[in-house]
Amino acid sequence: MTRISDTWAGFVAHYSDGVLFVHGNEASGNTKISYLWTDKNATFDGNGFLKKTSPIIQIHPDGHFITNDESEGATVTKLGLGHYKLSGILGYNADGAWGVHGGISVPRDVNGNELVYVDDKVLPDGAIEIRVTHRQNAHMPARLQNRRIKSQDEQTHYTDDEACDLPAGTRLDVRVQMPEDSIWNQQQVLE
Repeated sequence: MTRISDTWAGFVAHYSDGVLFVHGNEASGNTKISYLWTDKNATFDGNGFLKKTSPIIQIHPDGHFITNDESEGATVTKLGLGHYKLSGILGYNADGAWGVHGGISVPRDVNGNELVYVDDKVLPDGAIEIRVTHRQNAHMPARLQNRRIKSQDEQTHYTDDEACDLPAGTRLDVRVQMPEDSIWNQQQVLE
């Protein structure tokens, strides 16, 4: 706690989930509460934007995936060109903090245009199937369109909506709902 004259502030951190509050009171008696973002409750998506964490899976072009503490136990299988299946989950995160589905963060260019289309489907068992296709961004001037080389040998480019892997150096961030018996949820019950 800190105090300067008649104004004070205190920091309160939860020991396991990283939620940090700043409480403050000014001379008039007004109490202010602010939430701070930490590595336990926020993450940077593949485009550098700060987002609320929870169970997140990062999917890379080759199908390699990274889970955070809350999504531990989830798996990703690359089924084909730009085709991924996320298993051990119950669809998208239910709170909607990342949007309608609960969240996919798609790679973007410097102008904010998405580089791929994502066609997704939540399967009856809660798994998510994702198909990625090329996004030309034909609405942009020709010099700014997403012309991605498909083959160096023939200098051919992907066409709009053609199946493709994620562009090199990018990833999909997917915010998922984990089952009650997930590793994280079981650990929370024990604490």
